[in-house]
Amino acid sequence: MFYDVACRGQIDKDTAFRLLSGKISEGAVVNTDKHSSYPSVMMKLKAECHNAYSAHDHAPMNRVNALHSRMRTFLKPFGGVSTRRLDLYLAWFKWSESFKRDSTAESIELTMKQMVCGIYDTSRRNLKNTPYPFRGPDGNDSGGNVK
Repeated sequence: MFYDVACRGQIDKDTAFRLLSGKISEGAVVNTDKHSSYPSVMMKLKAECHNAYSAHDHAPMNRVNALHSRMRTFLKPFGGVSTRRLDLYLAWFKWSESFKRDSTAESIELTMKQMVCGIYDTSRRNLKNTPYPFRGPDGNDSGGNVK
């Protein structure tokens, strides 16, 4: 499973291809919603089978919908998430999800070691200097899918 900040607004074919390249193997079976950008991207990525489901087809998308629900629940206490920090929230959510199903003593020990001895790309003090996503070097929106 992977989580990435893709864009604001509707995703286009170029952004979908850039985001999914290297994450979907040739011959993979992929389930998506019926967004128009996915069929051509799946062909370019040489997916074996691409199943597109509408919002009314709940059963095939249950795992994705359940994950989305857990993510909303995770983000709710924060009272809103800045797009500037969204990638950090997603990393935190992914990290917490990876340990939910494995509560063995070995897993807990590994988690504690990661918390104490981890290497951090961004310190709390330096967080204010992180760039805004979807912005160019001049600070303006970089275009594309911005609504």
